[in-house]
Amino acid sequence: MEDEKHYLLYYLKKFIDKIPKVIKDIIENVFEGSMSVDLYKRQHDPDMLEKQKLKIESNHRIFRLYNKQQVDKSLKHINDEMDEAAEEFYHTKKDKEKDDGLSL
Repeated sequence: MEDEKHYLLYYLKKFIDKIPKVIKDIIENVFEGSMSVDLYKRQHDPDMLEKQKLKIESNHRIFRLYNKQQVDKSLKHINDEMDEAAEEFYHTKKDKEKDDGLSL
């Protein structure tokens, strides 16, 4: 019980120590007109910051998925081209062997 009390008091004191800075920031940025309330919330509100973080992560996942799809599509195209070139090479080689009457 005593440890819990010390733990709570420690974090409560840390929070109370930060209150003057938060109030000062609000007064300097919002009430003095250099920043709108919406902008202040986007930069300082933990809920807004978390939403922004999730949105950025979501965009990165979409971008990585798009890139993977493009890479896969390009690799398939390259492999198809290589297969066609190899097939053409072997047909040409067989045709030359028939024409020369010699084997390679």
